[in-house]
Parts: sequence; structure tokens; C-alpha cells
Amino acid sequence: MIGNTLVQAMLFNSLFPAIEFFAFWCLRFLKRAWDRSIFSLNSFNTKKTSLQQYIDVYSGPVYLVHFKYSSIMNVTFITFMYGLAMPILFPIAFFSFMVIYLAEKACIYYSYRQPPMYDNKLNDSVLLKLTYSPLFMLGFGFWMLTNPEMFSNEVVWKQRYNDDPTEHVWTDVFFGNMLAKNPQALPIFIAFWFFLITIFFRNFLYSAITKCFPSMKIGAFHIEEDLPNYFAAVDDHDRNWSIKEEENSRNNLRMTIMMDETLEKLKTTEPSRKCLQGVHCYDILANLSYVD
Repeated sequence: MIGNTLVQAMLFNSLFPAIEFFAFWCLRFLKRAWDRSIFSLNSFNTKKTSLQQYIDVYSGPVYLVHFKYSSIMNVTFITFMYGLAMPILFPIAFFSFMVIYLAEKACIYYSYRQPPMYDNKLNDSVLLKLTYSPLFMLGFGFWMLTNPEMFSNEVVWKQRYNDDPTEHVWTDVFFGNMLAKNPQALPIFIAFWFFLITIFFRNFLYSAITKCFPSMKIGAFHIEEDLPNYFAAVDDHDRNWSIKEEENSRNNLRMTIMMDETLEKLKTTEPSRKCLQGVHCYDILANLSYVD
């Protein structure tokens, strides 16, 4: 019964990203249709009275990447914990990852707002936690493979009070009884301790290996983009924006933002073919995402 419930829950979770995608897409479509007086297809026909209200209706949802990572970790750890006894969980997990990938790919292209610039900390944290999932598979798998009822049609049962019904006691691991009775679990037992030592002493092992073999050390990569200096790397649009912004500040506000030498370099330096991408300065109004 517990296995059936777990499989059913995993099947529902595998389909949930697609259900969520179509459900929220329908809600957004209905809201926009209501805003356009239902039968109008013109997106400029709106009942909203402010720009922000219009953006809230016609922009997609915020990309909450931490929820996506939690879903991936949930599927991974449940599959690894119970997969050795219920192999059906592995194809279900594969199907879940395919649905998540396709749904998220479609949402990033056609639905989500432009996400913020995430750094690598969250991604590295998730990858670090996922390295512990093989320990769950090997540990739980060893316990399941040493259960005498897994490979026998006979139910072992003792009538005495407080006795273990299957004669399956975890302390037998330390006395070799489990391995003597269940030699098929020996490879998993060895692999469990190998992974345990490797994972918990990975930093020490990496330091020892790189000390013996320096060529295997992974260092910080320096990416050389061969860009010219800042004034030559600013494209025409950003250059004109900075010049006009400075001239407007000096003429109307009687205030300087940059030095005369910097302004002169912007006006006289010839632009290069290799230009900076994105926002070219720290002025918050230079970023179109913050102008509103």
C-alpha cells in the first residue's frame, strides 16, 4: 500500500509542471481577455488606467528558481531512497525531469519575466546536496536487499511481544550476520562506505591528489575577451545616452555627473567593433528595467 501511494504521488508530481503551466496560462489569458473587453484581440485596448497596472496584467510570472530546484531535489532523493526496491521510480523520475525541462524551457521563452542575474551560489549549493543522494540509495538499498522477505515468498513472523517480525535487525551489520545471510548485498555495502568516505573527505582527497598530480588541479579560469578600453567599448547608443544625460544635468540642473576629461573622451574616442553588452554604467536610469 505504501509503495502504491508513493508511486501515485511521484506520477502526479511528474505531471504537475505541465498542469501548472496550462492552468496559469489559462488564467493569464482570461485576465487579458477581460481587460480587452473579451472579444478584442488588440492588446492596446485596455481598461487599465496606469502603466504599472497594464504591466501586471500582460507580463508573465516571476521566475522563482528555488522552487524548481526543490522539485528536482525532491524527485531525486525519493527515487534514490526507494528506487532499489521499486525500480519503476527511475523511469518515473526520468519522465519527471523531461516534463520539468520542457515546461521550464517553454516558460522561460514565452511566459516568465526576465529573471534577475543569479550567481552560481544557489546552483553550487544544490549540486553539493545532490552528491549525497547516492548514499541514500546505497544505504536504503542495502537495508532492503538484506530483508529476508525481499527474495522469499515466505513471511517470517514471530509471535512474541516486541520481536522484530522479519528478524531484520540493524545491529547485525556490525557482526557480519546480514552479509553472511545475504551475500547479494555485499557490492552495495562496499559501495556505500566508498561513497561515504569519498564524499565526507572529498576536500582532503582532492588536496592530496592535486599535490601528487598538479596537472589535475582545477584553477580559476581567466576569460580574455580582447575588449578595448572603456571609452572605445561603449556603443553609439550608450555613448549618446551618457553625453545627453551629462549635458542635460549641466544645463538644467547646474550639476556635473562626470569630469570634463571623461566627457571629452566619450565625445572624441572612436568606437570599437567590440562593444560592451548590457548596461554600460552604474546609473540606475541607464537600465531600462528600472526606468518605470
